[in-house]
Amino acid sequence: MDTARTERRVEVEPLTNYFAARVRRDFRSGQSAIGVIGTSVNRDLGDSVTALRLRSGALAGGLDFRHEWNERAWSMNGNVSGSYIRGAPSVMIATQRSSSRYFQRPDADYVDVDSQATTMSGYAGRFDIGKRAGTWRGNVAVSSTSPAYEINDLGFQTSADRLSLDVNLNYEQNKPSKALRRWSLRVGPDASWNYGGDAMGRSVGAGGMLTFNNFWNLSYNYTRDFGSLDDRLTRGGMVAANAAGYGGSINLNTDSRRSYTGRLSFNGGRSREQDWRGSTNVSVSMRPGANIEFQVGPNYSRSRSTAQYLTSVSDALATSTYGRRYVFGDLVQTSLGIETRLNVTFRPNLSLEMYAQPLLSSGDYGAIKELQAPRSLNFDTYGETAGTIVDSSGVFTIDPDGAGAASAFTLRNPDFDFHSLRGSSVLRWEWRPGSTIYFVWQQNRSQQITPTTGSGVGAFDLGDDARHVLGLRPDNVFMVKASFWVSP
Repeated sequence: MDTARTERRVEVEPLTNYFAARVRRDFRSGQSAIGVIGTSVNRDLGDSVTALRLRSGALAGGLDFRHEWNERAWSMNGNVSGSYIRGAPSVMIATQRSSSRYFQRPDADYVDVDSQATTMSGYAGRFDIGKRAGTWRGNVAVSSTSPAYEINDLGFQTSADRLSLDVNLNYEQNKPSKALRRWSLRVGPDASWNYGGDAMGRSVGAGGMLTFNNFWNLSYNYTRDFGSLDDRLTRGGMVAANAAGYGGSINLNTDSRRSYTGRLSFNGGRSREQDWRGSTNVSVSMRPGANIEFQVGPNYSRSRSTAQYLTSVSDALATSTYGRRYVFGDLVQTSLGIETRLNVTFRPNLSLEMYAQPLLSSGDYGAIKELQAPRSLNFDTYGETAGTIVDSSGVFTIDPDGAGAASAFTLRNPDFDFHSLRGSSVLRWEWRPGSTIYFVWQQNRSQQITPTTGSGVGAFDLGDDARHVLGLRPDNVFMVKASFWVSP
């Protein structure tokens, strides 16, 4: 039923055939293997609405291999695959403009949006060779994903248009000493490029692990990021810069064999553009009985970004940025969440799993600004170094050049508070050997508050935000799933 209270019938899921097949053969007592995989999706798009929104067909196939030698101390593995999709021109345009590829980028001379295309094909591959055993270990891996590679009809893919190199050198010491049972060190550079030859990432990392004689573990990691470019920051616009910086993490775990265990972790980083982030996670697990496990883990994070994308506005006068103004903001975000789990096994064939996570998050935006030029991270701040900005009841009116010829535009105040409480319970009963029934209950309470719907938005307030969560109206989902094994 639509807003005019007129009842209509709309197809939401067309008749579809999904197919997946996998064949693998092992050789040399499992030290070598080769495999083949193929998938296909075919949709009956008789309805004009779904024909303009869904791909009519998708094919993917690939070959993979693994080979080990020298008593499995050395190995190499790799894979190569291809994809092919078809659909109406509007569907293919959406695929080309999706966030994993952004063919519409104005400064990309190797891809563009073909508005008449009804098919698209691409490829991907990876090769890894290295030493996997012994005191000294290491590997070199290279991978490639073409801009047009697409497998999301019967797979999962978030990025394309990438060439990457990953090198690691490890030292493993497994001989116990007075203080340590074992320890390791790792170091290696990483780099990635798009198919236009732009460096999308350049970094070197170092890390390691210590296992003490009381079976406590300490792991650590440090990464130094060098200056590079970013073809995703402007959401389909020109390439921008990626600030150099550094980051690291430390994780401490107690003896996992005990009835009571704990984990403490710190993670943080900073860039040359004064971006910073920090988070702390504490987790405690208790097993008061062989059949009961309880875990609770609060996590707190706070970060500042000087280049949080907000929107882009068409303006022919913005010649230095290809006829668009790319608008960003300084963002300080604070989040607090608590993950709670309870697992109870009443009998071998009857168990209960429960999960709950309250989450509070606030975002406070500062300076609103626009990117000055391609391949940079320099900005003109509205109201300070360029134009004017006026806040009226939660809506900004921005004139990018003040008294100049450029047209003004509006932007909603992006500050926000987000509150949610998500939980689930699953009761599993194997009522006969191999035959199982699941009773599932999921509950979700969530709300996002903006300056136009509330006051004091963006300022994290634990007490007030927690009260909002408890007062939210829940959405409840109940499900039953059953499987029957014919020959137990």
